[in-house]
Amino acid sequence: MGIPHIVGDLPIPVGLSVYVNNVKAELEKKHGYKAQKYFFGGHSLGASSIGSWAHSNTDQVEGVFLWGSYVAKSVEDPVKNYGAPVLTVGAEMDGWMARITRIALAYDQMKNSEVSYQTASIRTP
Repeated sequence: MGIPHIVGDLPIPVGLSVYVNNVKAELEKKHGYKAQKYFFGGHSLGASSIGSWAHSNTDQVEGVFLWGSYVAKSVEDPVKNYGAPVLTVGAEMDGWMARITRIALAYDQMKNSEVSYQTASIRTP
């Protein structure tokens, strides 16, 4: 597992790709681990940041974990168009970003996808 050391501890760091590449280089240097694709995750606003980055860099993404977050509204029909498997964990008691109404909207997006709900719930976490 790699955790980036983000200057200023910003939730939305400028140049997120630089941090991702640094973590991948550290995994290879310290642990001898190198892969074509990786799993990425984050919490709250950090999850939103890495989720948007992952959607734009699916060639590097095996899967995404979003804790207390969700796929951005800008991704139309995320089940069909995100480009990688995504697991969202709601945290409806978070009270800020992952409020229950926003989680309900994300759930509704999934249920109304062009990909049938039955297929989506099994094949697209």
